[in-house]
Amino acid sequence: MTQTIDTNTGTIKLWKREDITDEIVCRAMREAHKRCGDVFHVLLEKCPGCPQKVIECAIARTIDHGLADFKSNIRYAWLTTKGKAYIDGSL
Repeated sequence: MTQTIDTNTGTIKLWKREDITDEIVCRAMREAHKRCGDVFHVLLEKCPGCPQKVIECAIARTIDHGLADFKSNIRYAWLTTKGKAYIDGSL
């Protein structure tokens, strides 16, 4: 867990990998490939204040579940057939 302070409310937010579900990561991958290709930056937009390590762990978990794959950098991961079926509701 990593904590950040919400600048709007002044409260402390404890971030865990579980806060970013496989569905959120898969949808971010789909959006990233329509825009810039960088899943990490799309997830930063969707989860403001979330630490880099938590986002990277969430992407790695989605890859471990077989929903995504990558070559050299997980920031540029893409959906597998299983990942596409998962967010389309066919899995």
